[in-house]
Amino acid sequence: MNKFQQTLKELLSSKGINRKQLAERIDISTSALNGYFNENLYPTSDILIKMSDFFEVSINYLLGFEDVELKNTNRAFIENYNTLLKDKNISIAKSLRDMNMGNKNYSVWKKGKIPKTYNLIAIAEYFDVSVDYLLGRSEY
Repeated sequence: MNKFQQTLKELLSSKGINRKQLAERIDISTSALNGYFNENLYPTSDILIKMSDFFEVSINYLLGFEDVELKNTNRAFIENYNTLLKDKNISIAKSLRDMNMGNKNYSVWKKGKIPKTYNLIAIAEYFDVSVDYLLGRSEY
């Protein structure tokens, strides 16, 4: 069982709800939720945010990266990404190339789309920040 699965299992238990009830409350199918437990799948960024809101924990906590931390602010991903680029004096093209991501990703993000979970993890590792920071849910 990976850290995310273990954390999700513990959170369900602490809330006294089952998988079906969680699926209903965050508006996903029970089969999708079961996939996170049985198939080592990760949810989309949008679902991570819904889970974080429902359980009132940080996304980093959900993914098993840190102890419980309440979510904080609500800044946009692209603003934080651009801030990191500026602070570290890295071009958009270089950052995407370094992370093996295509230029199209940035265009999509700039239009308001949140990156897929595996991209969020890669970006957080690249810039040495938390996923919560990238999503505007904690300070730098």
